[in-house]
Amino acid sequence: SRQGRFDDHLNGFPRLRERIDGLPHEPDRAAGPLRQRVRRRVAGRVLLVGDAAGYVDALTGEGLGLA
Repeated sequence: SRQGRFDDHLNGFPRLRERIDGLPHEPDRAAGPLRQRVRRRVAGRVLLVGDAAGYVDALTGEGLGLA
């Protein structure tokens, strides 16, 4: 289960576990991927690259693994 995996990871951080043990747990929330589209990456002498070209999602950080 997700909660079990979270607890396993948390065991590696005992001071953090002390601070959050007993706090109310809320359901998981997530969003993404958020798409960003660019019609043209080249216009005259201008070339969009990286985030500006839409290759890596600038809001959610998707693609960080590409680095």
